[in-house]
Amino acid sequence: MWVIYRRELGAYFLSPLAYIFLIAFLSLNGLFFADRLWQGGVAELRELFLIFPITFLAIVPAMSMRIWAEEKKSGTFEVLMTLPLSSFRVVWGKFLAAWTFLTMAVLLTLVWVFEVENLADYGQVAVAFGGEAAFQRGLDWGPIILGYVATIFLAGVYLAIGCFFSSLTKNQILAFILTAFVLVLFYLFSTDVVLAVLEKWSILWAEFFYYLSFTSHFKMISKGVLEAKSFVYLWTTTWIFLELTRLSVGWRS
Repeated sequence: MWVIYRRELGAYFLSPLAYIFLIAFLSLNGLFFADRLWQGGVAELRELFLIFPITFLAIVPAMSMRIWAEEKKSGTFEVLMTLPLSSFRVVWGKFLAAWTFLTMAVLLTLVWVFEVENLADYGQVAVAFGGEAAFQRGLDWGPIILGYVATIFLAGVYLAIGCFFSSLTKNQILAFILTAFVLVLFYLFSTDVVLAVLEKWSILWAEFFYYLSFTSHFKMISKGVLEAKSFVYLWTTTWIFLELTRLSVGWRS
């Protein structure tokens, strides 16, 4: 597994597309940061974590579509599957490499948090995290760290879904469309508009679809509330889609 992991992770850093991805990811989040976090001299840090699920809807399908589809298109899939490694190790090696790269991209956004902390130390901005804004020295890093952990878990489940759809086809565009469709669908389940429509039909179904949404669990954790069931749900879903990927890859090999 670690042989595949090192190979894939090294390939990310050697590919110009990886750096284009990093620039696009940081630019998208930076634009939202400038537009939403700063409101009349107040830095609402929780908004930073509400940005990630939105940018992931475009970034993750673009990143994951190549994981298996590229191998099939280039003809290296058969070579990869003849290695003395189980499909489990190959799937997890490729997934962990992509997850590591995306995690590094997420952690680069800490530069904005440090900038907010610097401005707060000099009293140039009031800081809030889903509550009352206040001028303060330093930041409460507990909720911030928990927010980043939630973001990394969310990135994992999104990537696992992308891996699965990439394993079904050698057409990268089709893999992108399928992944984006499913991610957007699950995201919509957590929006007020969709929930209002579902509640008119059935409150029970509205609650069910809201629970299915990855974003609803992410929002709970990013509020600074440590919910074990949310972590379990995100990780279980990640494992399920990676297992589906393993079955798909094993069947096609």
